[in-house]
Amino acid sequence: MKKVFIKLGKTLAFTALSMYIVITLVNQQITLMDLKDSRDQYAKQIQEEKLRSEQLAKIKGEISTPEYIEDVAREKLGLVMPYEIVFVDANL
Repeated sequence: MKKVFIKLGKTLAFTALSMYIVITLVNQQITLMDLKDSRDQYAKQIQEEKLRSEQLAKIKGEISTPEYIEDVAREKLGLVMPYEIVFVDANL
């Protein structure tokens, strides 16, 4: 009878240990998948920021050109060159 209890105890211990290992492995796989998803999102975000950085560098180079300055002065500030004549439409 004592041997039966010892064998039952060993079986329960082995089963409990096996279940613990399986549950731990499943939890680790879930965590690993979440981390991979996060890594992919960060990699995508890095690519977007690199593209944005390149666009800003291009704009930075264009800002100092006389053509850009003239375009901004005309479009946003409404300025004209001294030799130009401005016509205003009275119907507007």
